Amino acid sequence: MWKSVSALLVWGLSTAAVSQELVLETWRVDDEALWKEQFLPRFQAIHPEITLKLHSQRSADYDRELAERLAAGKAGDLITCRPYDQSLRLFQQEHLLDLTDLPGMENFPSFAKAAWQTDSGAQTFCLPIASVIQGFYFNVDIFNALGLTPPRTRADFFAVLEKVKQDGRYLPLALAAHDSWVVSELGYQNIGPNYWHGEDGRLALINGQARVTDAPYVAAFRELASWRPYIGDHPADATEAQAVDAFAAGKAAMIVAGSWSLAQFTGKVNFGAFPPPVAREGDTCYFTDHTDMGIGINAASPNKEAALKLVEWMASADFAAMLFT
Repeated sequence: MWKSVSALLVWGLSTAAVSQELVLETWRVDDEALWKEQFLPRFQAIHPEITLKLHSQRSADYDRELAERLAAGKAGDLITCRPYDQSLRLFQQEHLLDLTDLPGMENFPSFAKAAWQTDSGAQTFCLPIASVIQGFYFNVDIFNALGLTPPRTRADFFAVLEKVKQDGRYLPLALAAHDSWVVSELGYQNIGPNYWHGEDGRLALINGQARVTDAPYVAAFRELASWRPYIGDHPADATEAQAVDAFAAGKAAMIVAGSWSLAQFTGKVNFGAFPPPVAREGDTCYFTDHTDMGIGINAASPNKEAALKLVEWMASADFAAMLFT
C-alpha cells in the first residue's frame, strides 16, 4: 500500500518536473488561432505536459530579429525556418539541431528536404512544413465593371493595366515595392520562370551553364520596370500590409501575391486568380512553386526533448491531415 502511494507521489513529481512550455519563433502572425484551436489540442492529447507559445514577428523583421535573439541566447525552443541559405547559415553557426534522423523525415520527398539540407544533402536541419505558389489576384467586380477578362499573355496583361489606369478609379496593380522580398519573390521570381523556362533555367544558373546577365533573366527585370506606371505614385513607400489592404478594400484591380494570401482576402473581396502571363498564346506557362516554411529546433534550447516530441509529431500523417484540411 505505502509502496504504491510512494510510487504515485514520485510519478506525480516527475510529471510536474517535465511539464514544459515551448516557444516557437515565427513570422506567421496569423497562425496563432490555428495552433490554439486545432494543432495544440491534438498534440496535448498525446503529450499533456507540453504547451506551446508563439513568438511572432512581422515577416519583414523576422530574419534580423531572430538572428539577434539567437546570438543573445534569447530565442525560443523552436524556429520557423526560411528555405535555403538563411536557415543553412543558422545551421552552420550551430543554432539549429541536426534532424536528419528524426522519425518521419523519411516520408518527405527529396525536393522538399532540399531547402533545409547541407549542399551535400547529408544533413537535414529543419522539417519541411509547407510550400507556396505565386501569381496574381484580380477583383472580379472591377473586372466586370470595366469589361475585362483575366489576361493570358503579356500583351493582355498590359492592356488590362492600361485600361484600369485610364479609368482612373482604381490602382491597376498593388505591389509592395517598399519590401525587397516582395519585389524579389512576388515580382521577379513570379514572372521570371516564363522567361527562363522554369526549372531548366534555375538549374542552368546553379550549374554554371547560364548567367543572370543572359537575355531571359534580364528580360524579367525589364518587365518589372515596365510595371512602374501602374503601381501608384509612390511605390517605394508601399508596404506589404498597405498593398494587401488596398486590394482587400476594393481599391486595386489586381495584386501580385501568393497562395498564402487566400486567407487575407476571403470574405473581404470578390476575387479570382490567374498565373503569370506567357509571351504568346499557346506557350507553356511556368510558375513558382517553392518550399516556404520548415520547423527547426534551437540548439541552445533547454527543452530539446520536448521540442523533439513536437517536431516528431509534426512529421506524422496526423499533423499533415490537419494542416491541409
